[in-house]
Amino acid sequence: MPRRKLQLHIRQHRPRDRALYEIIGFDRFAVYVFDYGAPTGFRLAVATRADHGHHLENGNAYEEGLSEGWSPIKAYWQDLRKRTERRFALPRAETTRCSTPRCSRQTIVSPDGQNLDNFYLARPGADEVQLDLFGDYKSNVALYPSFQQYFRNR
Repeated sequence: MPRRKLQLHIRQHRPRDRALYEIIGFDRFAVYVFDYGAPTGFRLAVATRADHGHHLENGNAYEEGLSEGWSPIKAYWQDLRKRTERRFALPRAETTRCSTPRCSRQTIVSPDGQNLDNFYLARPGADEVQLDLFGDYKSNVALYPSFQQYFRNR
């Protein structure tokens, strides 16, 4: 997973999403948004104004929704050169915590999703891609007011 080829930045998706929307010729659509990828769907909805509905699962568009777990990421936004310090939060313990946050009987939760996350995160270079995405997520927070305005005007 060579990072230099991926150049993943959330804010780069908007023009591509808009172009896809225009090429296909949608006049309306529904969007399913999930987790820290949710703002991609919100950006598409704001850019096109043609969405017909949303299914939200753990998506966020409010600073209040950035829980205490986001504190290390917010600190990282202040100095993106601190990649080494942030990398410590990427290991398997992080995905375990996210997979079973409030489950009192964690043994009943299938480990499949967590194991798949861990497999992909263990690939060489995956940590660099995650750090790029975490760092770039700040651009979504800057757009939260436009997302909220869009929600109010629907």
